[in-house]
Amino acid sequence: MTIHKAKGLEFDAVIVYRAIDGNYPGSHSWTEKQIQEDARRLFVALSRSKKRLCVLYDDYYGRSVHALSPFIEKVKGHFALYRRSADGKIKEV
Repeated sequence: MTIHKAKGLEFDAVIVYRAIDGNYPGSHSWTEKQIQEDARRLFVALSRSKKRLCVLYDDYYGRSVHALSPFIEKVKGHFALYRRSADGKIKEV
């Protein structure tokens, strides 16, 4: 389901995929109003979870290096962070 369709609904688990700069805020969001709307949409997605929230981002996708969304950077201290190591194991950061 898209973030747009999730408004007003709740789910046991929510996965937000590719929470990177360029998606949140979008690469076509240039004005402060557009950036604030992107932040609101991401907040809606993050607040739909009743039990479990998983925010995924890939710092390397294809041939591009990506930074974590600045919106997530501001709140990541409130969450447990995990990273997949080179051997494929997931470890808490």
